[in-house]
Amino acid sequence: MLVMGQEEAILIDAQYTLAEAEKVVAELQKSGKTLHSAYISHGDPNYYFGLQAIKSAYPQVVVYASAPTVALIMRTAQHELDYWGPIMGPAIVSNIILPQVLQTAFLELEGHRLEIKGLDGAHSDYSFVWIPDTQAVVGGRLFSGLHLWTTDVATPGRKADWHAKLALMESLHPCIVVPGHMLDSQALDTSSIAYTKQYLTDYEAEFAKAPDSAALIAAM
Repeated sequence: MLVMGQEEAILIDAQYTLAEAEKVVAELQKSGKTLHSAYISHGDPNYYFGLQAIKSAYPQVVVYASAPTVALIMRTAQHELDYWGPIMGPAIVSNIILPQVLQTAFLELEGHRLEIKGLDGAHSDYSFVWIPDTQAVVGGRLFSGLHLWTTDVATPGRKADWHAKLALMESLHPCIVVPGHMLDSQALDTSSIAYTKQYLTDYEAEFAKAPDSAALIAAM
């Protein structure tokens, strides 16, 4: 997502495929604004694979992520390339661009703060952005109208952390919510938080009683 000021913009997450990232570049160029910086809220490849297209168009832009997110990308990037490369081919990146560690818990755009939330706890390698001026939650592990990717949260600690971050989002009482994963037709409101919470609850209930993966898939 592009957060735009009067003259500059900040990019929150960089898309998965190069084509999708190039659409973001085209939108920014159409606006005439300068890309101030970018922030990657998660270490999964669909949040940062598109950085190659972003940096190609804006080579001077600084890309940030939290220290745990950078560490996660460093641990898993080569595996992600080895797995997805043969499947996706030239649609995705061939070389990883590693973000710099953000040394603060916020970004600034033309004097306005974008706060990084979700950095506390044992599982702080994904976060989200809170924009107080517009009461907006942006990025993070939020879904709307899609199946959740639950493979990376198989442990009780990971699941509890996901629920805690959703509760944190709710506690902010946002007026605008832009999930990291959504269909074009979905509303940009708190319904995505409710959707993600309910899906997680349903998934955990079905997982506990499903005899095998086929039954779990059918139930979801």
